[in-house]
This record gives sequence, C-alpha cells and structure tokens, in this order.
Amino acid sequence: MKPHLILLCTMLYPVWGAASPLRMDVRVHSAECLYERTANQVCFSLRIHIRAPQGSTLAEPTANPSECSPLIGVDATGRPLVGKLRSIESCMDNCRILVYDFYTRPQGGWVEFNTSILLPMSSLTYDLISEPFDPRLPGTVRVQGHAIFRSPLPFEKNEAKPNAVLFCQEYELVPLLRSVSFCNEDHSRCKSSVLSADYDETSGMTSSTCLLHPTSDLVCMVLHCMYPAKAHPIRVRLRIHAGGVTQP
Repeated sequence: MKPHLILLCTMLYPVWGAASPLRMDVRVHSAECLYERTANQVCFSLRIHIRAPQGSTLAEPTANPSECSPLIGVDATGRPLVGKLRSIESCMDNCRILVYDFYTRPQGGWVEFNTSILLPMSSLTYDLISEPFDPRLPGTVRVQGHAIFRSPLPFEKNEAKPNAVLFCQEYELVPLLRSVSFCNEDHSRCKSSVLSADYDETSGMTSSTCLLHPTSDLVCMVLHCMYPAKAHPIRVRLRIHAGGVTQP
C-alpha cells in the first residue's frame, strides 16, 4: 500500500525550555504514515520546524543526529511512540527542520507530544577586533583563524562622496560567525552599510559589497561571534490529527 500523507495546518505554538529562559517557536512541517509491514520499516515520520529566538543561534546540522535525544509521544490508544532523529536540515536563517522516524504505527485518530527535546543552541556573543588597516587598499584581515579578503571598488561616476570607501569582502561562512561590522581606529563606531551580499554554496564563501564612512585613514573590522552551542531542553507540546494540529 502506498504511503498515506497526513495534512497539517500551519499554526504556531509556543515552546519553552523547561530549564532554560530561551523561548522558541515550533510547528509541524509535515507528517507521513507508512503502512507497510516490512521489518525495520519506518511507520511514521515527523518533520518539526524550529526557529530560534532573536539573539540566539541554533547549532549547525550535526553529522551524528542519532546522538540527539529522541522525541517521545503517545497515540490515541495510549501506546508510547519513540521517534529517532534521522537528520537536522537547514531551513531559513537560524531555522532548522528536525526529522524523526517512528518504527511503531500510530493507532487511533491522533498522535500527541507533551515532552522536551535537547537542542544545541547558543545565546551568548563576543566580539573580535582586528588590527587597524586601510580599507582603500586590497588585502586580507586575519583575526584568530578567520580570514576576510578585501578588494577596493571604484564608485560610479558622480556617486563618490567625501571620505567614503567602497570595497568587496569575501570570507568563509562558519557557524559561530554571525556578522561583520567596522569601527574607526579609536574603536568608535564607523558608519557603514552592506549594499549587497551573496553566498556561494559550492565554495562555502560569503561575499558582500560594503560602503564605509570612516573618520580616519584606518579602520578595524569587528567579528561578532557566538560561543559554542550547548544543549538546551526545548518543550514540544502538540497533537496531530489527520487534517490539523492542536494543543493537547
């Protein structure tokens, strides 16, 4: 028999970490019931969309998702269901889709989850400041293992402004590097803006065109980084019906 899809609504429900002040939003991305009776066959799959709160970041998808905590629920007959994490997929910015596989077929008209899962996440930040450099010259800024390649760009005719500097920067996107900004040589704020940005999936490099308005000849680059993620308990509370999702 072919797989039977359970259609779900797209309502959001609050999810709270039992021992953590972090608040997250969760929604069911999709669910699928497989009715084959083959040995070791997945009978039920669940994809949960997780979005981190502002100021926090989720860890990159792990190479060993099976080491993460299982998702435990019950069906309408009271039978326990234990889901094994198959994969963690990247979604939009700072979002993940957790894919769980269940090897017991649900009975009755619904499946309920009222539990917690551990999810690697960080909410603490720190800044790395480079040595002063001249943004008008090509070069490479290196800060504690991070390398940012810089190339000056010409202004279009009649677009140049006094003391303004236009250049392209390129760097490898790493999980703990959140953003890049600039300050003047005395560490005062340097007015800047990103005119365009792009990410190359093949090379793993991020490139952006930056416009600076420094108050001196030299500036410093500021790397805004996250501390390594730690596991936080995240509350999952929802009920899945054929055709919708509700709170238990």
